[in-house]
Amino acid sequence: MRRMLPALGLVGLFCLGSACVEAAERPLDFLEALRRRDYFDYAITYLEQLEGRSDLPTDVRDVLAYERGMTLLENARSSRDPESQGRLYDEARVQFEKFLKDHPEHPLAGPANTEVAQVLTGKAQALVLQANSPNNSGRKDALQQQARQLLGEARKVFQAAHDRYQAEYDKYDKFIPESEKAKYAAREKAFVNYAQAQFHLARMIHEEAQTHERGSPENRKLLTDAANGFEAIHARYRSLVVGLYARMWQGKCFEEMDELTKALGIYNELLNHRGKDNSPLEDLQARVLQFRLVCLNHEKRKDWAVVIQEAQSWLKANRNPSNQRVAMGIQWEMVRAEEALARAESTSEADRRRLQQQALDAARKINRYPGEFKDASTAMIRRLLAELDRGSGDPKDFPTAFSLARTQVDEIRAKNAQIQQTQGAERQKLVDELLPVAREAARTLTLALALAGKKDDSTEVNRARYYLAYVYYLLRDRSYDAAVLCEFVARKFQKDQPDLALDAAYLAQAAYIQAYHREAKERRGPEIAWVVDICNYITQNWPSSDKAQDARMNLGGLYAELGQPAEAAKWYGSVPESAPQFLDAQLKAGNAWWNVYVQEQTRPEGERKPKEQIDELLQQSRQILQGAITRFEAQLPREAAQVDPAKFRDLSLPKLTLATILNGAGDYRGALDLLVDSPLSVVAALPSFQAGTKPHRDVAIFAYVQALRAYIGTNELAKAQGAQKELDTIVSQGGGGQALIQVYVDFGTQLKKEVQRLQAGQDPRL
Repeated sequence: MRRMLPALGLVGLFCLGSACVEAAERPLDFLEALRRRDYFDYAITYLEQLEGRSDLPTDVRDVLAYERGMTLLENARSSRDPESQGRLYDEARVQFEKFLKDHPEHPLAGPANTEVAQVLTGKAQALVLQANSPNNSGRKDALQQQARQLLGEARKVFQAAHDRYQAEYDKYDKFIPESEKAKYAAREKAFVNYAQAQFHLARMIHEEAQTHERGSPENRKLLTDAANGFEAIHARYRSLVVGLYARMWQGKCFEEMDELTKALGIYNELLNHRGKDNSPLEDLQARVLQFRLVCLNHEKRKDWAVVIQEAQSWLKANRNPSNQRVAMGIQWEMVRAEEALARAESTSEADRRRLQQQALDAARKINRYPGEFKDASTAMIRRLLAELDRGSGDPKDFPTAFSLARTQVDEIRAKNAQIQQTQGAERQKLVDELLPVAREAARTLTLALALAGKKDDSTEVNRARYYLAYVYYLLRDRSYDAAVLCEFVARKFQKDQPDLALDAAYLAQAAYIQAYHREAKERRGPEIAWVVDICNYITQNWPSSDKAQDARMNLGGLYAELGQPAEAAKWYGSVPESAPQFLDAQLKAGNAWWNVYVQEQTRPEGERKPKEQIDELLQQSRQILQGAITRFEAQLPREAAQVDPAKFRDLSLPKLTLATILNGAGDYRGALDLLVDSPLSVVAALPSFQAGTKPHRDVAIFAYVQALRAYIGTNELAKAQGAQKELDTIVSQGGGGQALIQVYVDFGTQLKKEVQRLQAGQDPRL
């Protein structure tokens, strides 16, 4: 289960940001989005809030028990702990049965019955996992028998659903024109339900095969029957996703009967299908890859290098996978391949130790979670430690473990400081050196927290939590874990350890922003509400701290990136004048108000604000920028060569915006002063941008376009020609003739729009 926020921080989050609108307008869609992201705690809390609403539509209230059951069922499927998994399955069944009792004629009654069967199947799968554990060797037969009994119950439910859906489908004509939309849609729904019911029955045969010893006559017979069933489903429904899943499970049956050539042929066929991100095919192909790697790791194949390469490639491309269980399965096959390849005679000593260390690191990560790989990864860790000639070497108490972790974190901070001061190949080299140190520090800190008890200093335990979150943040693949750890410390220990709580809250905001950027675009959303919430927490509890102002700046930057300049301007504008960040915030606020103005200008005429309000936006941007630029510039040396490059860059971008505003107002001389004439002009700032980079080229082009516009306005044609030559040179270096043509087309379009705007406003200059 992915823990979302400490309980203290959950209440009220649904009334923040875009999440509030989505949750209010489409509660069931929002709930499904939470489930897709494995935010089960969040989903349950949201359901509780829905239950308490007096204005909740009846059609939504009627299905709350069903939706709670679905949430618990999906939570159980994602759980790696057999004990909690069983509890969640039981709770899900209670909810589905409650729904069926209260609403037996509801359209979701059929699916609810099917979900009850899924609960029984899930419980049976958990029993099979327990039966396969060496720790339960004495109870294996009994556990397998219990699993078969549950599967028998599930099969009865699936068979009843199959018969019902078949009868429903058979009552429709074979041909229904698409023009009869309602009837056509109902027939298609019945068709899909019938196909899925057949698939569920075939799965029951495969699941029962798992309750017998692999290779036994009972096991092979059931696998053969299941393979035949899946083949028939694929033949009938090859154009449906359910048909492709049937094909995959047919391959799985062949693999479990050691018919690897047949299995790999099917897997390769399925991997050639292409689907959009987040589509059912994406999940299908991840599962197919996992099954393919199992085949390649088989004793008959020994394609360990291929397994490692394909697994690493997938894991790199899917750093935040939607199906964590499949991702762990792929990682486990990679670890198995690394250990096996390390033992190969052809592997050099250096590669052997490298592979063993990689396998050890990954096995330890996998071993943190209960589930199907727990026992196997424990045994692997012992083997690898022995082969690397190391005892466990791990501390046995919290103080010793935390002392070691402190040393590791100090090393990480030193390396990170070096990284910030380097570029290119040297920077990448330092990053590569940092990663194994950070991973080992995360392992040590995890161990320390596991060893912590009531007798240990709580302040040190909290610092260990903070350090672990810091390491997770640097590693970038545990953003949510970093955020939740920090928010726990920030909220629970704000009074006892205020300084650490502030640091933790600030890191939580950074981690949520990192999580937002790492999430696929179509799955982003709730992170914004969490960023806003933790920012408010920081500013309420430490209002005058530098980190409170940084938090406001961070949030302004995030809203600017989201294309919500009005929100960005609000947060930049909330930085008080007493703060060191004030002038920087004002420069950014001025830019943000300009972007609000541009947004309004580009809206269809009927959707725009009144002209007076639009003009106010422009004046607000102009006044803020003029004041902030004057004060910011007054703090800098008058010689361009003496100005800090970072500050010069920070100054030049707002100057470009203000120059654009002044050009639009006809103050061409004021624009030229900002662009080229003053000692700290935008053109003078160009060397502060790295030559040849896109930022340098973009700023230079924009500066000379505005200068050309201003020179034309002042009728200084010789200088206009000079600006044009500079522009030609810059654009030609970056993109050739076509790019140059595009710049002038854009320039002409800009002038045309400006003239039209002035005409619409009856400007006296026209």
